[in-house]
Amino acid sequence: MKLPTSGTKAELNSYIRECLNGTPATQIKPLRSKKSYCPLAYEEINLDTKLLDSGFSFNQEARKWFADYFGVKKFSFNKKWLLSKEKLKQIMIQK
Repeated sequence: MKLPTSGTKAELNSYIRECLNGTPATQIKPLRSKKSYCPLAYEEINLDTKLLDSGFSFNQEARKWFADYFGVKKFSFNKKWLLSKEKLKQIMIQK
């Protein structure tokens, strides 16, 4: 049995559900194609930047952009930000 082995937890769970519901493993395809994005540079981040499928990452560039935007010396993302992005991914996968 060769199910897709990469993706989010929600994606992997959907592959297993399909298999358990009788879909042959050979017919179960990844829900999204692998897209390799380079992380966005500071200059590429703005208020309209999409969190998904844009290359946006919660990295140093993003922290600097948000620090400048909010006029603070240091900006850090909390766990809620990171979980929000994961929830968005799961919602988009289920559609």
